Amino acid sequence: SEATETPFEMAGLLGLAVVAACVAKKVVVCPEEGYTEPVNLYIAVAMESGNRKTAVLDAMSRPLVEWERDEALRMAPEAKRIASERKTTEVRIEALRRKAASGPESRDLVAEITKLETSLPEVPEPPRLWVQDVTPENLAVKMAQNGGRMALLSDEGGVFDVLAGIRYNNKGTNLDLFLKGHSGSAVRVDRGSRPPVMIDAPALTVGLSPQPEVLESLNGKPGFRGYGLLARFLYGLPPSPLGNRRLVTSPCPKSTEQAYREGIQRLIRLSPPVDDETGGWIPWRSEERRVGKECRS
Repeated sequence: SEATETPFEMAGLLGLAVVAACVAKKVVVCPEEGYTEPVNLYIAVAMESGNRKTAVLDAMSRPLVEWERDEALRMAPEAKRIASERKTTEVRIEALRRKAASGPESRDLVAEITKLETSLPEVPEPPRLWVQDVTPENLAVKMAQNGGRMALLSDEGGVFDVLAGIRYNNKGTNLDLFLKGHSGSAVRVDRGSRPPVMIDAPALTVGLSPQPEVLESLNGKPGFRGYGLLARFLYGLPPSPLGNRRLVTSPCPKSTEQAYREGIQRLIRLSPPVDDETGGWIPWRSEERRVGKECRS
């Protein structure tokens, strides 16, 4: 914040969104016995253009970018090996299929084809932690591929136009995923010829920095207030320092950047216990003690 001469609220709130992206579905908050809340957040920090929103978001999200890049590099050799193995098996399957189609007795060949098809290895995709410019339909696919978790981080408010149907489809409001992704309600998407998308407990994190005029315009858009989307956001409206900057700054200390990077990447690597039946995480619970009530961790 000091290095960019921007309000500390912007860096702080966008940093909270980054943290939420790292721990969503790994941790739940338990204010009282029998009551839990997810930790994914919807955050909107409204600032006018020229307030270096891009620089701040880039700095706060850099550990996510670096982790995704490092994971992609680490997985690349194995992904190439599996892709080559899969392609070889697919060629073998096609050869057997042609042979089965032209031969009088093909039961054994069909059995072999079936065996090969069921054993086709899946090429691993590098993990994704966040997206920026995406339609709700593609966001649902990304979330399903990432165990129901995803973060949408942007220094603009274009996602609101997407949700209102102004961009891409022009078919009207499409808020379902954003409503359910906040509360963790199950998502089922069946659209035409596309494969169905099923997410039992979605955890969407949103961190945006739109212009104030964008937020003001949302109140009149159909469904945004009535469905409760606007109430799900934690808002920041810091005053703009434009016209009052000293223009005498110093870079953020390397030790601070390193500590932040290491802290965020430790959160990314956190791995809760796994449910043997479902294969999903068993999230850690916060420990909150009140008079006469106790929530066990």
